[in-house]
Amino acid sequence: MKGIVTGSGIEFEAAGIDRQELLVPKGKEHIWIATAVYRLGDKELSSDKTFHMDMENLVMTMFGCFVCEQPFQKRLVYRDCPGEPEDSVKR
Repeated sequence: MKGIVTGSGIEFEAAGIDRQELLVPKGKEHIWIATAVYRLGDKELSSDKTFHMDMENLVMTMFGCFVCEQPFQKRLVYRDCPGEPEDSVKR
């Protein structure tokens, strides 16, 4: 796996398979995701070489809904996703 630097950050290709359909909710379901924060330096980001994101530079992991951006809580498993964050403010 080789890191790719884009205008919005670093992306990794998942074996050339389009995985975007995994982020499309069916009805009002939450799309629970795990995000990880890694510490990277100028050297890694400016190099053409592959760099590693592993336990040595992992800062934290977080879990939340991709759609409504609420952090994971057990009680939310039993509730419908309110949709986009701006939609939930109106309700």
